[in-house]
Amino acid sequence: MWGHLSRDVLDLLVHRNGSVSGLREYYRGWTGLSEFEQIAEREIWMQFGWSWLDYLKTGKVLAMEEVAQGQNPDWAEVRIDFAGIDGSTTGAYETRIEACGEVMSAFSSAKEMELKAVKQYCVSRLNMIK
Repeated sequence: MWGHLSRDVLDLLVHRNGSVSGLREYYRGWTGLSEFEQIAEREIWMQFGWSWLDYLKTGKVLAMEEVAQGQNPDWAEVRIDFAGIDGSTTGAYETRIEACGEVMSAFSSAKEMELKAVKQYCVSRLNMIK
């Protein structure tokens, strides 16, 4: 999933030119994964580079802070397994994702938008395990 792409950013993406780090703020993560899995997958792509986009991926939330309904946790532990299309390459990463700040965001396009604090998350640990 991508957001707020400009023509220059789209050109970089389509042609896979240059460093992937310039795309961090636009890449939301692979749509086949949940929110925390997407955060982990994006960080792996930043480390792995362009070839990461060619791998098959699955994700699993291993553990997450327990919170009241309607609240967002401060942390989650995630595993991302990957494999080459031909099966010759396989591996997995385990990550810890933690809240690292907040932004104010509107959740409605109504005339009077109420801004609410939304947690922002960062990968605090990334380990390749196989």
